Amino acid sequence: MRIFALFFLLLSSTGIAGATSVPVAASGNVRNPGSYLLPPDSRLSRLALTAGPTEDAYMQA
Repeated sequence: MRIFALFFLLLSSTGIAGATSVPVAASGNVRNPGSYLLPPDSRLSRLALTAGPTEDAYMQA
């Protein structure tokens, strides 16, 4: 079962790895909402820093 999960993960990630950029959108309790294009090797924390979550984002359960 682990081999199948690993194979599926590798198979699904090949489309992003070959992409020149990955489109993502930030909405909700952020200072800079909108769509962003990130390099395929960047982390989602880069989007979080770019979007700038507000204090209300941390207060919601």
